[in-house]
Amino acid sequence: MNTTLRLTPGDKVGIIACSDGIKQESKPKVDELIGWLEGIGLEVITAQTLLRRDRCFSGPPAERAAELNKLFANREVKAIFDISGGDSANQILPYLDYDRIRSSRTPFFGISDLYRVLRFVMVVMRRMFIDAGFVFASAAGHQEPPPPYLI
Repeated sequence: MNTTLRLTPGDKVGIIACSDGIKQESKPKVDELIGWLEGIGLEVITAQTLLRRDRCFSGPPAERAAELNKLFANREVKAIFDISGGDSANQILPYLDYDRIRSSRTPFFGISDLYRVLRFVMVVMRRMFIDAGFVFASAAGHQEPPPPYLI
């Protein structure tokens, strides 16, 4: 089975923040990312829980999980990118629809504390993936890649 992700113009991708929400002052960077993705021909679906609403959260855990569940349920979404970081991703685990995730073929990418969610998702999907965090960390300007993990 070939597990190479190939996105082509017209494909839909989801952007979400399952952990700490994106700061309002970072919205221009998010808009730049969306513009870049659209510039290469992708259609971007943005989760309703992307930006912070109070303190550091973009919504309660159940709402953040519901947004991720929606992306996994959308058969047109070819990849899901979590662009958050922080320390609250584990809060969504009890609210994830593991049957829906299991039936999905959609790859899910993230860094930082998203490893917790990624590991659960990969176990549920019964698939092995090599972490792609370095690609996103490099794009964000980090100098050192995170250690590679085989999940």
